[in-house]
Amino acid sequence: MNKFRFIRSHIRSYIGYSHLGYLLFKFLKPEICITKSTRLVIEGYPRSANTFAYCAFKFVNPNVKIAHHLHLPFQIIQAVKLNIPAIVLIREPKDAIISRMIRNPYLSNKSYIIEYIKFYKALLKHKDKIVVARFADIINNFPTIIEKTNKKFKTDFNIFEQSNENIKKIFHEIENLDKMDNKSDLVNKLTVSLPKDKEEYKREKEAILKDVKLLQHIRTAQEIYLSFIK
Repeated sequence: MNKFRFIRSHIRSYIGYSHLGYLLFKFLKPEICITKSTRLVIEGYPRSANTFAYCAFKFVNPNVKIAHHLHLPFQIIQAVKLNIPAIVLIREPKDAIISRMIRNPYLSNKSYIIEYIKFYKALLKHKDKIVVARFADIINNFPTIIEKTNKKFKTDFNIFEQSNENIKKIFHEIENLDKMDNKSDLVNKLTVSLPKDKEEYKREKEAILKDVKLLQHIRTAQEIYLSFIK
């Protein structure tokens, strides 16, 4: 599994942010890509609440075909071209990058930052044709994101009820998906865990991102992030 993720991460890093890369991943993972029956696209840089958004939406709209988890901007660009409703998830760059470093330690530190920049930079010109969902809103107020989607695209998707009971069900589903992804009966604590479980790892990665060689890239990522949320 780790070898596959290593290879997949490097393919995405080198050619994934091109149209050729999109076609390659569409061939490899057709079940998560746009098809003729796709009614919604949910995409974001990895570790930006992609799984929560997908599970919460699917919980109340089980029959809606969703393209998701490809983590490539061309999936969103294709949605715009085809007039398919699209939700782009975005998280503050340092948090998203550190979380990804912890979850998938297969690339150089610089590569994760560059991928963040490439992902969102490619979508900036399409900002007015998509729904932008911030990480905090996804986790704490997902109903408003579906409402915005319905309003923007004149859809009638069911609204998720953000109750404690439903949140527990969503996280239970996330844990099950994590077990399936890792082919294990146990949840990977670096994937699905409370913040306190990751503090030691986060401090280590935060120190890495203070490297002067990475600061300009971090600033660029932050500028792009602000362009999306303002």
